Amino acid sequence: GRIRIIDGTAEAWTITRIERAWEQLCQEGFVADVIIIDYDDYIQCEKVFKGEGTKRFEMDEIYRRMNRLAAKRDLIIWTAAQTTRGGEGKKVVSGKDAAEDINKVRKVFLAIGIGVESENDIGDEMRGKHLYVARNRVGRDRFGVSIVANYNEATFCDMAATAALARKM
Repeated sequence: GRIRIIDGTAEAWTITRIERAWEQLCQEGFVADVIIIDYDDYIQCEKVFKGEGTKRFEMDEIYRRMNRLAAKRDLIIWTAAQTTRGGEGKKVVSGKDAAEDINKVRKVFLAIGIGVESENDIGDEMRGKHLYVARNRVGRDRFGVSIVANYNEATFCDMAATAALARKM
């Protein structure tokens, strides 16, 4: 596949700026189907809110703009979000573990939590994890599956596929 990476960590990025970067790449002949943002807290809100609950209102606005951009440009936009401290070390990481505001989980098309399944550790580079589908607008949600994450290759797969692969080796 063709991938372009833009490092936006040194500057403030808004959804409008992300869209302009996407448009610029299109003009150069690279039409991205997917935008991956790591992570949502780095996106600056374009609207100014004052008073109590400011962060929640900002997140609402950011996610609303993200959804509009995805619909307008027929894109998949994938963003990572942090959990609360209570989510650390849990097997099932659900919507209520979302940092800042649970409402962002309610706004997205698909929300996945990756938890810890320590009894399935295979070695230093392979870790047992639990993938939990917290939200799915078009299918089943609120269920989980055991997976294995290969940290060296930045991949993960289900336990059955991992076991089958291990038998072949």
